[in-house]
Amino acid sequence: GYTHDSFTGEMYNSKNPMPEWVNRVASQIGLDKCGYVFYRMKTNDIMPTHIDHFEKYCEIFEVERKNVVRCAVFLEDWKSGHYFEVGNKAVTNYAAGTYVTWSCNEPHFAANIGIEDRYTLQITGIAV
Repeated sequence: GYTHDSFTGEMYNSKNPMPEWVNRVASQIGLDKCGYVFYRMKTNDIMPTHIDHFEKYCEIFEVERKNVVRCAVFLEDWKSGHYFEVGNKAVTNYAAGTYVTWSCNEPHFAANIGIEDRYTLQITGIAV
């Protein structure tokens, strides 16, 4: 009974207008030279295990890949079926505003096998 238009989720990225508060969030986390993506995963969306390449980010911000950090900020409290894993550690039962950071070579993945959409803010930057 499920229909499926995509399988990895939908993104609203920095090519679009961003709310001013994303800069405050990045600053509180300790990131600079940031790129932002709001990310929605519908039921059955899965982003398999991968390592981010950051090629476009490094080109735009003129930074070396080894210095890049990525962060996922969970925009709502955890819901059943929402899953994120980084460094072989599951991230569940989080509260809205919880965030996880990882380095450029860290494998990670996400999935939504629940019945409600999963929303995150993805921030890419360098640690200050």
